[in-house]
Amino acid sequence: MKRVLFVFNHPAPYKVRLLNELSNFYDLTVIFERKTAHNRPLEFYSNNVYNFKHIFIDNMKKLLSLCMFVLVSLSLF
Repeated sequence: MKRVLFVFNHPAPYKVRLLNELSNFYDLTVIFERKTAHNRPLEFYSNNVYNFKHIFIDNMKKLLSLCMFVLVSLSLF
């Protein structure tokens, strides 16, 4: 199964539904910059169900370790 990496700013429900469908065909990993957007209420995200590997970046240390993970996963390091 092909591995695919996506990067998005936040997990809008329509994106999550699309990504859930794609995860049926690909080994999917998604990196989200944050858990919510400032202009959306928390209820906007309450029904999200993730059927794929996902990571939320919430600090610089996590971002650096994630970069290393991606480099090693892609055999670039």
